[in-house]
Amino acid sequence: MLNKIKAFFEKHPEEEEAIETLEEIMDKREERGDEVLVADDEVLLMKNLFHLRDIRAADVLIPRTEITAISLTAKLEDLKKIILRDKFTRIPVYEKSLDNIVGVLHTKDLLCALLQKKNIEISELMHKNVLFVPGSVHVLDLLRDMQSKSMQLCVVVDEFGGTAGLITLEDLLEEIVGEIEDEHDALDTPPAIKRVSPTVVEADAQVKLTNLEKCIGHFLTEKDKEADLDTVGGLVFFTTGRLPARGEIITHASGVKFQVLELASRRIKRLRISYSPAKKVPDTTSTKGKKHS
Repeated sequence: MLNKIKAFFEKHPEEEEAIETLEEIMDKREERGDEVLVADDEVLLMKNLFHLRDIRAADVLIPRTEITAISLTAKLEDLKKIILRDKFTRIPVYEKSLDNIVGVLHTKDLLCALLQKKNIEISELMHKNVLFVPGSVHVLDLLRDMQSKSMQLCVVVDEFGGTAGLITLEDLLEEIVGEIEDEHDALDTPPAIKRVSPTVVEADAQVKLTNLEKCIGHFLTEKDKEADLDTVGGLVFFTTGRLPARGEIITHASGVKFQVLELASRRIKRLRISYSPAKKVPDTTSTKGKKHS
């Protein structure tokens, strides 16, 4: 397969045509079930990269309404409350309104100041070098820009110069490799399944597939099992090959329907699952698995 890829690149020097050829090769490989040197997860990574060609900053940003930020004139106690509540490493700092972000505060700098018993002034602790980008910038260009400038966070502005949202470097990487969890993600509330009706449940994306099948009956296909999937969110991502939009309905090969109820930081957070009434439904109406992010 690698020889074929090389040959196609030689025949078609134009970048766009070569990439389209690669996509066709991978699609045909999946249809035939060929065993080649490129593993399934590598194919998915390449497809994600190709998918990013058409994605812009406006498509992946954390919307303005979900931004955690702090005023330049805020008190230390207010800052502590925000950090304890949301546990973010970097917090945007604004002056007067969220449309005027003037810096980014790193909690590491705050901790150092507290240990040194210094007077805490947000204006002195924050980093004033903020990257502002329009929503029209392509994600791959933004990824390169953030990497070259060693920026972990950027502010997306709208056509009037106001703040439309934020993008972190982790958000961009998750578009390629999928969900990234850190050591704090395992400390939150355990994921659960909640019954809505005899044939509908709502579940956190991190619910184990084994627990979901206990609740709604067996529905996983042999292809799902071969992929060694673990969570409901992982199954949906595997089925679509991309991150679905909020409200989107994904129909599994078994007929089970997954509707995305909530996304958080470009991750599937919660879903509504509808299935055939013919499936056996256990008495259990709630299931808990590992903790989610």
